[in-house]
Amino acid sequence: MSKKTVMPVVVLGIICIVIAALMGVVNMFTAPLIEAENNRKTNAALLVVLPDAQRFDEIEDLTGYPDGVDKAYKADCGYVFRVNVQGKEAMTVLCGVDNDGNFTKLEVISEKETPDYKKMVFPLVTGDNGKYNGMNAETLTPELVAGATLTSGGIFDAVEAALEAYAIAGGDSAPEEDPDPKEPFIKSDEELVPLAMSLVSEAVGFDAVELDGDYQNLVKLYREKSGKGYVAYLLVVNERYARVETETLVHVGINGKINGINRLVWKTSDAGWGYEPPTDDVVNPFYESLKGADLAKLEGMLALEENDGTLVTGATTTSKALVSALIEGVGEVVERLKTDLPSTEEELLTIAGNMVGEGAAFTDVTPADNKYVKKIYRENSGKGYIVYTVVVNDRYARVETETLIYVGTDGKIKDVSKLTWKTSDAGWGYEPPTDDVVNPFYESLKGADLAKLEGMLALEENDGTLVTGATTTSKSLLTALIEGVTVAKALISKDLPTPEDELLVLAGNMVGNGATFTEVSPSSSNYVKKLYREDNGRGYIVYMVVINERYARVETETLIYVGMDGRIKDISKLTWKTSDAGWGYEPPTDDVVNPFYESLKGADLAKLEGMLALEENDGTLVTGATTTSKSLLTALVEGVGEAKKLISMDMPTPEDELLVLVGNLIGNNPDLENVTPRDAEFVRRIYRDRNGSGYVVYTVVINERYGRVESETLIYVGNSGRIEKIARLTWKTSDAGWGYEPPADDLVAAFYDSLEGKSLEELKGLIALEENDGTLVTGATTTSKSLVTAIAEGLEYTDALIEQYKEPDYTARIVGIAAIAVALIASVSVAIIAKKKRGGING
Repeated sequence: MSKKTVMPVVVLGIICIVIAALMGVVNMFTAPLIEAENNRKTNAALLVVLPDAQRFDEIEDLTGYPDGVDKAYKADCGYVFRVNVQGKEAMTVLCGVDNDGNFTKLEVISEKETPDYKKMVFPLVTGDNGKYNGMNAETLTPELVAGATLTSGGIFDAVEAALEAYAIAGGDSAPEEDPDPKEPFIKSDEELVPLAMSLVSEAVGFDAVELDGDYQNLVKLYREKSGKGYVAYLLVVNERYARVETETLVHVGINGKINGINRLVWKTSDAGWGYEPPTDDVVNPFYESLKGADLAKLEGMLALEENDGTLVTGATTTSKALVSALIEGVGEVVERLKTDLPSTEEELLTIAGNMVGEGAAFTDVTPADNKYVKKIYRENSGKGYIVYTVVVNDRYARVETETLIYVGTDGKIKDVSKLTWKTSDAGWGYEPPTDDVVNPFYESLKGADLAKLEGMLALEENDGTLVTGATTTSKSLLTALIEGVTVAKALISKDLPTPEDELLVLAGNMVGNGATFTEVSPSSSNYVKKLYREDNGRGYIVYMVVINERYARVETETLIYVGMDGRIKDISKLTWKTSDAGWGYEPPTDDVVNPFYESLKGADLAKLEGMLALEENDGTLVTGATTTSKSLLTALVEGVGEAKKLISMDMPTPEDELLVLVGNLIGNNPDLENVTPRDAEFVRRIYRDRNGSGYVVYTVVINERYGRVESETLIYVGNSGRIEKIARLTWKTSDAGWGYEPPADDLVAAFYDSLEGKSLEELKGLIALEENDGTLVTGATTTSKSLVTAIAEGLEYTDALIEQYKEPDYTARIVGIAAIAVALIASVSVAIIAKKKRGGING
């Protein structure tokens, strides 16, 4: 092999070796830089949540720490924990806890939540004024944001995990010792109050109640300060056979039932004749069985002539002695509860009847463990709930409020009644607000749902929404109403006769082809209990319940499938249940009712309203059940109307078709992730290409200013934030009825073409045009602006997403250094070769 052949190979090999060595050198210099940069960012983030720390030492052993805690740091002034939690999407947050166990601050360091969720939650919980700042394991309460429950719940989980981790890392992690079961009679207030606190969820403290009667077993009684009920301390000594001593602490809620019970002592002396006292595994279930008991149940247990397994086997007498003590304690509480309510039940029910209307009747369904809600009544025909709240606010002057609200089945306040707004003199010239200020505030609450109430409560300064001169009292009342509406909504959700899982199976059978559903909230609901959107855009499922009590009581449950044309595509009778009216009424049979349901298939609003308007039954309605038929039709009109509202705002193109179009628009087999925002006006879908090529936005606009114009548009937005491609799916113009000529396709197509390459700022410029200078579609200026507004909304979301998913990139820096090194080596090599060649020629 000649020297000329070998030399280039040798030189190339040397170049490769040198390049590899230089790359190693580059890595040797850049790796510490990258690590230092990462450490700097970590320390900066740690200082955000624990700003007074001088240094941080990582805790290596995380054994026993809560799930999600994957990093822990010890500082001189506290701890920092990195916690992975699940919100709507995965999140990683840093949580600071000082040496006293108080939460300092929270910093979100990684998340994929949608912009609207972040906007709702993160400002509330992060920064110097974060809601959790200053809380500890005992005072921690969740801050759940309506409309972003998953995101706010994930943040709360992180805070809770951090406080639990602190208990392991630096707090007192030893479990509290159980009280000695042989503690002597009688316990002091200092001993009993902590035990009472453990029985009452979120108790704020207790006041000892003076007992002025002659009680056999009731020794002490405490009233919970926020009005959740009473805790009674009972002592029983039974010496019929062996001597048995029992100490019991019982929490009686405002519904007169035992909400919690704690056996402090069950102590049996030896009877001296071989008696074996019952063991814990027999006694404990007996105590557990007493939870939820009221006076009637206790008296029934006491009346048992023989033990049927209800009492403690082998200790029937002792069991009865304890039940007798409970009757004494619960009875005393029930009597006190009667006087605790400022308004009597008779007065409340009279006002409730006036609020709901003629013929209303109620059932007491008061739940346990509420702070402000003293009574809840269900309206028997299913119209809603009456909630009675009592609030005592002692911040400045003492203000007592009693309020009655009527919550409809849509979860909104249909009516509100101020029973009491009573202000004591603060002793320093305070003038309580007059009725002409308070009453309009109450009036403003009509129609409010949880979101509105929470918005009013969140006001940092009174902008005139709250009662002037009584901001604190207004907020106390709002807190009580939020509790009341929340409890009512929970009860409303359980009122559905058919469980949701059964409804969804029936809905799937009606739609077919693997249909799946998303629940959507109706705007109003006298009869509509559930509304579901079919996920592929084929229509809506509406579930209605109607109770008609004009003659006999008739209950109907109906499920309908409303197609995208606003017609009933299918209908299912779940229940048509008639009670006997007691005067010979014969309810209609299935062979009469079923054809009526069948006749409703294909009906639209016009047909349903026509049937409802019939003055006499011409055979169209159910014979012998005209009133019930009309009640059902009223519900169907409401249900189809709700569905049509949603259809008008919905995706005209089914999602499976849309995904094909999106793939064609991007090309190169994109890996799509649905990142659609929750509350956009025009944006129906946003898809992110996980491969990093950009985003596709799907907008729907309906403009009815002149003629009705519907437009559907797909926009491909690159990572530069500009429109790379745009596709018009629909531009559909109805005749305005006065000679309007919709623009021709070539004008519309040219307008769409002109939008390619536009940025958000350029789109805003188009929207701001006062006159059409030829940029917009001639003869369709309003529609053009509506479309540009929709596209601009999409770009606002994609700009936020581009920023969200942008990551620091060291690759370009390293490649740049490497490129310079390669160029340098190549230059040197060329010079060496050239020199050698010149030497050879000269030689």
